[in-house]
Amino acid sequence: MNEFEVHEIRDVESVYRLAPEWEALWRKDPSATPFQHPHWLMGWIEAFRPAELRVYVARKSGRLAGVAPMYVQLKRPRVLAPIGTAVSDYIDWLLDGEVGTHELAEALLAHMLESESDCLLDVGDIPENSALLRIQSGMDRESSTKQHDVCPALELTGDMKSIVPRQQMRSLKTARRDLQKLGAVESATAGAENVDEFLEALFALHGARWSERGGEGVLADNDVRRFHRVVVPKLRAQNMLRLYGLRFDGKLIAVLYALHSSEVTYCYLQGFDPEFRDFSPGAQLVGAVIEEAIGEGKKAVDFLRGGEKYKYAWGARDRATFRLQISPKAVHLPTRAA
Repeated sequence: MNEFEVHEIRDVESVYRLAPEWEALWRKDPSATPFQHPHWLMGWIEAFRPAELRVYVARKSGRLAGVAPMYVQLKRPRVLAPIGTAVSDYIDWLLDGEVGTHELAEALLAHMLESESDCLLDVGDIPENSALLRIQSGMDRESSTKQHDVCPALELTGDMKSIVPRQQMRSLKTARRDLQKLGAVESATAGAENVDEFLEALFALHGARWSERGGEGVLADNDVRRFHRVVVPKLRAQNMLRLYGLRFDGKLIAVLYALHSSEVTYCYLQGFDPEFRDFSPGAQLVGAVIEEAIGEGKKAVDFLRGGEKYKYAWGARDRATFRLQISPKAVHLPTRAA
């Protein structure tokens, strides 16, 4: 039986000191998503400033084996929720597979439920392969697990023509040709010298698209913008994040924000100028991202949370995410099957 030393970190300075070990653990796991990377999660802490941090750490023989980054939402009942909430499409703990993910998850969960016995544990957007979906609380509490959302993904099993539906390829070719007839078209990826230009353009273009629908969109929130201003340069410098742009006569008319792991490209956010909608500028960038992912030997392009129609036009298929809730000791939840 594995034995772990589990403790919690409650101050920002100690979280930052953990970062080098945390990043090394992240790099050991080829299935880890960018949403589990310490830069992403520490950026969230910096932007959203949670009042009560609870970063749970498991060690075996002194070596870092697991990290469960959480915080307490000051509600009634108090809620123990994951750091990264609202900006992360996948939520999961980082667990060393060489040690045992199931055992690590059990140890971390037991510690947090004992230390925060008055809290409702609420973790959403858990990927379907997570060890969190296969553990029990063991603390005489009721739990509920149910499907939360879908993340359509395109498996990259061949070249562009063999994996993307024929109609989508025709539409993409037509859009590119028609826009090129009207002016100079250039696809580009942001570098260190113009990453701010691309990010600010994304904010504006995403907002313009949502304004047409009578809304504001997630990027209208000042804390969310601050978060992305913090994490974009850090992750871009490690080639884990790229901002793709489509210029027409020098002006950015579409920007796509993509995250990268060793095996998967994640299409996270995009925005485009509504005046160019007839030329499908967003689709033109998605096509470029898929082509690049194939060339880099990635296994999939993940379109992330939400079942929007355009994702399926590329041939994407759903991957489910789940929500786990474990009640405080004095509260009982209706139990639902996954």
